[in-house]
Amino acid sequence: MSQILLHTHNLSVGYRTSHRAIKIIQKNLNLKLYAGELVSLLGTNGIGKSTLMRTLAGLQKPLSGSVNLDNQAISQYTVQQLAKKLSLVLTDRIEIGNFSVRDLIGLGRYPYTGWLGNLTPEDEDMIDWAMQVTETQALAGRNLYELSDGERQKVMIARALAQTTSLIFLDEPTAHLDVPNRVMIFQLLHRLAQETNKTILLATHELDLALQISDRVWLMSGDEVVYEDIPENLVLNGTFARLFQKESLHFETSNGTFQVRLQPTHAIHLKCSDPTLYFWVSRALARIGWQAVESELTENQIIIHNLPNKVIWELKLANNPQNFDNLAHLLNFLRNKEQI
Repeated sequence: MSQILLHTHNLSVGYRTSHRAIKIIQKNLNLKLYAGELVSLLGTNGIGKSTLMRTLAGLQKPLSGSVNLDNQAISQYTVQQLAKKLSLVLTDRIEIGNFSVRDLIGLGRYPYTGWLGNLTPEDEDMIDWAMQVTETQALAGRNLYELSDGERQKVMIARALAQTTSLIFLDEPTAHLDVPNRVMIFQLLHRLAQETNKTILLATHELDLALQISDRVWLMSGDEVVYEDIPENLVLNGTFARLFQKESLHFETSNGTFQVRLQPTHAIHLKCSDPTLYFWVSRALARIGWQAVESELTENQIIIHNLPNKVIWELKLANNPQNFDNLAHLLNFLRNKEQI
């Protein structure tokens, strides 16, 4: 078993309201973070992911219980001592005038140099290493305001790496990024955990990516419980579907994706030998209120002829056959209820 870097004992987190009442978000948490693993903190909006992460990072006091880092209560560390143990990447956009990317990454060395300290050759080597593993060398001389959101996030991760901590916390690191950059950031974090043996905890809404790449998942629920396990166990035992299931949304356990539930008004038998084509056509039909069914008892039928150079959609409504050479034309026809 890997080394335990951080663990909580009967931890309760929350905050005081404007009426000085205590709002408990989660309670009696006994969580562990192991060396060299990527852990995703998941949960619905407003459930308290940021509150839990801030408490674990020592930015917010627990309501009760303790957070222990390297077998010492996190409250016993000075700010500088803690900065050598744990680095934090937040979603807030940082604007630092005309600082270059390399200068910003160099700020990660402040626990060792102080805010006014000069960088030693060892510090410069750590900055070079952080830029190398995050592939940000080409950005070194550019200003922060010149970067795309994806580049900026990589630079912030590089700064955390330059801080040389065994733990890195990230709060919504893929917020505001497009799909390719979200995937890139997840791949980078996964590679860093594996290659550097750092422990990475990230709060995220990227459920599909988290299921694919995380070593473990902390899944927050509304009943003040955090489910902690490998993602596959949480999917297979039904926990994931139960917590995220909505009347209009279905979690598909077989492939780990979410499907929007649309209310069908018609049923139609769809016959197609190509599974990929069947999937996309059935989804298109569902969008306009037609549910594809396996039963041939219905008088409505679509037979897909996947020919070498084209696809023919043969539509039979009440035994009245019509052929279409374009899926969009078929959908437009079915939308017109007067013709049905």
